[in-house]
This record gives sequence, structure tokens and C-alpha cells, in this order.
Amino acid sequence: MKKILIDIYHNKEVRIIWIKNNIINNLKINKLNENHRKYNIYKGTVDNINFGLEVIFVNYSFKKCGILPFSKIFNKNIINKNNKKYFYVNKKILKKNSVIIVQIIREEHLNKKAILTNIITLSGNYLILLINSKNLTTTIKFSKKINFKNIFFLKKIIKKLNIPKKMSLIVRFSSINRSFKELKNDFLNLLKKKKKIKNLTKNNIMLNTCKKNIFKECLQYCLKNNFKKIVINYKELYIFLHKKLLFLKRLDILEKIKIFNNTINLLKFYDLNTEFKSIFTKKVILPSGGNIFFDITEAIIVIDVNSSKCISKKNFESTALYTNLEAAYKISQQIKLRNLGGIIIIDFINMKYLISKKFLEISIKKFFKNDYSRIKLGKISKFGLFEFSRQKF
Repeated sequence: MKKILIDIYHNKEVRIIWIKNNIINNLKINKLNENHRKYNIYKGTVDNINFGLEVIFVNYSFKKCGILPFSKIFNKNIINKNNKKYFYVNKKILKKNSVIIVQIIREEHLNKKAILTNIITLSGNYLILLINSKNLTTTIKFSKKINFKNIFFLKKIIKKLNIPKKMSLIVRFSSINRSFKELKNDFLNLLKKKKKIKNLTKNNIMLNTCKKNIFKECLQYCLKNNFKKIVINYKELYIFLHKKLLFLKRLDILEKIKIFNNTINLLKFYDLNTEFKSIFTKKVILPSGGNIFFDITEAIIVIDVNSSKCISKKNFESTALYTNLEAAYKISQQIKLRNLGGIIIIDFINMKYLISKKFLEISIKKFFKNDYSRIKLGKISKFGLFEFSRQKF
């Protein structure tokens, strides 16, 4: 049975926990009153164009500078004149102090600047509108979770919407079984947001598209409708979701939402305290007696696998394979729960035979199959190192 627990911890922290078969399947933690800059839209000014790095430095808000890669710019053109390079966007020359509309796709973190894009994404409850799409013609894409039958019916409805040129539409999973009127209203709301972008003034003024606060984010999780029950221990959030779902006429989801009035902690009530605490420790013990150790640095994440007190098998090769498989499954869970991103290296126990390494590689692909984030998997080296990259969820 799939459940979602929304636990408000000391009125400061929001924990969104996905449970499947009484095991934490996914986790997201945010501060309750924290406003996210991700997906915010700004009218910024060009600070510098670096042709060597192929990026533009843009001052977008409160003297904050972000990086706009050339690959994230719509309708760009670079022309050489008199041994000088000139950068054009929509046939207009772009130079220092030029005004450009940008959207944050990755927030600034520590010493790293925010990553920006010129291809604007506007998110609704059922649809996502892409302005300045790379495709010059209008395109319609569907969520990978939507099956062929639903795509066939949704295509008929979406064709009735008059999508402007140079725009693309992504149909979300939550659009399944929605009427034409509901989808049309969502589409019209996205067009209203598009008009607001034109009214943005220079610097410091932004348009927040969808994730202004955690309440709206919780609403999106509810609309995915892939759970049997959702339990909330915060009355304000329960009232907010109740009103929004009534307005959207989603009574099917409304019936699944329950308020938790018990004085006992929500995690303790569902016996998840021990599993939840393991997410924040560097060392995680495996059921067989082995362990995995997380070493997180600014540049790279290293995970070390140790046999430790593992119950011995017939020989070293079978012991190493058994421990590595167990560790790979646990690592796939922990990476999702900790929401780790960037380059990750796993130092597995080295195995002699190629067939053992291939079997482990196939198993790793299966374990990471259900991860929502983009993952690029490598291969096990002769030293037993497995390298891959993951985008934060």
C-alpha cells in the first residue's frame, strides 16, 4: 500500500515521506517558510559574455550573478566581424547591460552560481508550457508515466487548445481523466502567467511560477494520484489542500487525505524512526553484517563498501558478490532518500571474475530503475570502482 506522510516538525521543517510496504521509498525535506528561487523568472542584465566558456554572466536579482550557458538560449547566433565575435538573440545584438529574461533551473549553492535558462517553463496543475522552445514549430509531449491508451484520448483534447507558435506543451501525469474544461482553464492560467512576464521591470522583480512555498508543492504531489492514503499532521496545510482540491473538483483525492490528530509523533506512530535516522548517518549497517560508508565532499561523493562482519559464503568471490549486491540495493535507496546529486563513486569489494562484475552492473540498473532523477550509469573498473552521475530530485 502506497502512502504519503507529511510531517511538520516543530513548525519549522516539512518532511514529505513516501511509504511503500511500510518502508520509506522516497523523502523530501524543506523549511516551512523558505521561498525557493528555483523556477523564478527575472528580467536581468548581461554582465559579461565569455566565448571561451560559452556562457553569459547575468545579474538577475539583488546584485546576484548567475550563469546562462549558450546551450540554454533560444534562437541564438554568433557572428564574426572584423576579428570580433558578436552574440545575437532573436536577431538582436547582446552585449553588456543588455536586458534578457531568464529563469533559474538550479539554485546557487555554496560557491557555485545559479544556472539560468532563456527557455522559460511555466508549470500548471495539469500542463507545462515552454516559451521560447528550441523547436520553432509547436510540439506536444506527454509524461513518460502516461500509457498509450491515455495518450490517445489526451491528444484529442489537447488538439482543441490553440497553442501559440514557438511554444511547446508537456502534458503531466495528473491530466489523466481530466475534462476538456479543466485542461483549458489550466492552459488559460498559463497564458496569463506568460503575459505577466512582459510586464516585468528591470532587475529585482520576479515572477514565481509554481514553487513559492511548500504548500503548492504538496498539492502537486497529491495531484499525481499514485497513492492510497495521505496523512498530514498540520491543520493549515490540510485546510489549504482541502480548498484547492474542492476548487479543482478532485473529490477522488480529497477522500484519501486524512488529518493526524494523535499526540504521538507521526514517524513513531508508523514505526519509521529508526529508518529515518539512518538517513543522516555516515555509516549504514547492512543486514548481513557488512556496512557502507558515505563521504560527501564539495566535488564528489564517495561510497565505500565493506564486508566487515558479513556471514561468509563458500569462498571469497561469492562473499564479495553477495555483499556488493546487498550494498548496491541499499545505496540506491539511500541516494534517493538523501537526495544526493553530482558525480558519485562506489568503491565495491573487488571481484576476480568478469561474470560477477556484469551481474552486479545489471542489478544496479534494476535498483535505480524507479528513481525519479536523471541518472547516467558507468561500468565497474578493474579496481572495483563504479562511477555514475545523478541529478538532484
